[in-house]
Amino acid sequence: MAKHKAKPKKSAKKRPVAGAKKKNPKRKVAGRKVSTKRGAARKAAKEKSGVKKPVARKAAAKKQKRTKPPKKKPAEKAKPKTQRSKPSAKKPRGGSGAAVSDAFEAMIAPHPPQIRALARRLRELVYEILPRAREEFFAGGRMALYSDPTEICGIQPHLDANPDQARCNFYLRHGALSPAPVGFLEGVGQGIRHVKVYSIDDLAMKIDDLRRLILDGKRLARV
Repeated sequence: MAKHKAKPKKSAKKRPVAGAKKKNPKRKVAGRKVSTKRGAARKAAKEKSGVKKPVARKAAAKKQKRTKPPKKKPAEKAKPKTQRSKPSAKKPRGGSGAAVSDAFEAMIAPHPPQIRALARRLRELVYEILPRAREEFFAGGRMALYSDPTEICGIQPHLDANPDQARCNFYLRHGALSPAPVGFLEGVGQGIRHVKVYSIDDLAMKIDDLRRLILDGKRLARV
């Protein structure tokens, strides 16, 4: 009888263990980077599209900290300003009132020298009693009025054909309400009265009454 050759035994296949991952012979692991055909394809697609990974916030913050702020230039010392002496305002002669305005000088310019001097002295008297008075001009610039805060008095140089009658009329807005010597005040208006002053000597005789009338006018202006 012919002897039968013994057939080689087939190696038993190992059964896969449940839950175990299959090894991929083509997958190479190098640190954290995994190179596969699929990963290479994704990388090539990203390079073509030009999409870059967003920079992490922490990395951007570190870069900002690293960048040094520009150095500030030392502030230059300010040079001390040289104070220029201001020109002193022209003050009326013999008084402590406000400076004579150009408009007032233009008002008295057509009159004789003695009337111009008289008008300036009356203006000084006004500012001695009303240092904060506001000066305004009426009647085409021929009359100066003074208010503190409302109208109190006024000055108007007066030309006359007779040189002896050249004078300044001193107006009092509330003259009709103020007590005055008989014949001292003139006028028949509702409240305005005026005093005729002919010269500096005449003013010296009437100045006390005029001062009192200006003070009364100031009191009545605030009522």
